[in-house]
Amino acid sequence: MRSIYLDQWAYIKLVRTYKRLQPEYPKHKHLCKKIIESSKAGTNQFPFSIAHLYETMKRTKLSSRKDLFKFIFELSKFYTIRPWTQVIDLEIRNAIRKSLKINPCDLSNYVFGNGLAHCFGNKVELKSIDSNEEISNEIKEKVFSASTNPELMAEALCKDQMIKMVKRSIQRDEILADRLEEMRKEEYEYPDKKVRKNISDAIFFISVINERLIKAVLDFQLDPEKYIKNIFMSKKSAENFLKSVPTAYVFHVLNDARNMNFNRPIEPNDLWDLGALAIAVPYCDIVVTEREWANILNQKSIGELYNTKILHKIEDLHIFV
Repeated sequence: MRSIYLDQWAYIKLVRTYKRLQPEYPKHKHLCKKIIESSKAGTNQFPFSIAHLYETMKRTKLSSRKDLFKFIFELSKFYTIRPWTQVIDLEIRNAIRKSLKINPCDLSNYVFGNGLAHCFGNKVELKSIDSNEEISNEIKEKVFSASTNPELMAEALCKDQMIKMVKRSIQRDEILADRLEEMRKEEYEYPDKKVRKNISDAIFFISVINERLIKAVLDFQLDPEKYIKNIFMSKKSAENFLKSVPTAYVFHVLNDARNMNFNRPIEPNDLWDLGALAIAVPYCDIVVTEREWANILNQKSIGELYNTKILHKIEDLHIFV
């Protein structure tokens, strides 16, 4: 069974095809049918992430939001993928295991899961307000049934209070994008490209990896000074270690390439895109994403590194479904 991650625009094309709207219909008619059939047959899984929820709730037209939510839920069967930041610690431990010639842990069951809560990295627990009373199995089954009903969940996520929450989040994203733009001007101002790259790598390692790595090294009862010194024996050894922390490495590659391109302003939605791809690329079999991100990933041979097929055309899915 293959796991196929579809970017938001791919879902939009598919749902428009499903609704028989031009110009997607009839262009993608047969592909859409094959994708839906492969999901029903269980030959392919289509996990969605928190980014899909956020981007769908941003759609201004109510009917469009509901249609897209329902299609995503029906296709995925509520099979979801965890936020990338929750996986880094376990990946660092796996990287240490590999360096010690110990078999790494399979993180697939942690990365993927069932239910809407999983894409937030949470679990749903039903508890009675009365500590002495247990919730019956009948009620639990009804709640579970409702939470896996595409129609009901699409309706719930289109409530006014949910949209107000997203509007506040959009404002925060815009402020963050402006701040990141200012930071980019400072961090990437050095004229020499190689030095800029070295500075970028160092900042990322210190801000994202270093503290987590020290904690993990201590948990393995290793000498942190000696172990980290070995990682930085050379630029190659440091890069190889970062590659063994897949979600962090993919995020850094995309973020760094985006920051190096001063002709392209940082957009509020970038962090959602980068965060979703950071977890999808290392763990899914196929990823369909925007041309910009696909080009960066393929130029850096990221697909080959993690045995993932990276596409930027939805039509290329024909041979996989």
